[in-house]
Amino acid sequence: MKIGFYPGCSLNGTSREYNESVKALAQVMGLELIELKDWNCCGATAAHSMSRELSLALPTRVLALAEVAWSAPERKSWADFRTRAVAAVSGLKAKGYHPFDLEKEIGSRPESKQPVTHLASGKKVIYNSPYSPHYPAQGAAALTDGVCGDWTYGDGSWQGFIDAGGLDVTVDLGNGTAIRSVTATFMQVVGAMVYLPASVIISVSDDGVNFTELSRQTFPVDKEKAIRFKDISWKGDAKGRYVRYQARAGDELGGWVFTDEIIVR
Repeated sequence: MKIGFYPGCSLNGTSREYNESVKALAQVMGLELIELKDWNCCGATAAHSMSRELSLALPTRVLALAEVAWSAPERKSWADFRTRAVAAVSGLKAKGYHPFDLEKEIGSRPESKQPVTHLASGKKVIYNSPYSPHYPAQGAAALTDGVCGDWTYGDGSWQGFIDAGGLDVTVDLGNGTAIRSVTATFMQVVGAMVYLPASVIISVSDDGVNFTELSRQTFPVDKEKAIRFKDISWKGDAKGRYVRYQARAGDELGGWVFTDEIIVR
């Protein structure tokens, strides 16, 4: 029988004898210990004296690794894991810890669960201002690939912009197209200096040079809500081959602008 094994720091150092004893006993019992890949310190001593958040995050990561770092893919089950994780959270609460309440966890962002199809799907995107090489998502195809991002900007679906020009892209629909709406979703993560845009301009053009402005919107940007998501859209009746979407950060806070898809309908 195979079982996940977390040695921790001490079993590789000051408590080496316990490590040897556990492995010897496991062999007698017919257990094959599979050491967790990329395990980290549980923070039992140092982390508790430095940061309460770190002391909680380190063992939480180990618990997560125990589920994914050694189990065979065919044995992984989110439903089964969640049942056991909720039970583990109850145990931690009973011991005086304050873990995230998994009973209220809602899973992945609904929009990220399935591809979205729209008029700009698979169309060419011209970048008038570059995306950051640190958050390229899927590169030049990211904003029309039909894939919407999850809750975190580091998931490979959100594209980040930090230059002065912010987000400034032109989508080539290929030919003159009747357009009823243009939408982009933005996120705010205050701790990472990711903010909703302070201004958005949406325009349309027949030749990609001369644009007619469809919408110009400005928004107050603040830190009151640490994490939030916002759709910024234009709706109406227009026709054109090129759709330009511009979104800029505010002068006061600056920071990153992240979006995942330019949806044209």
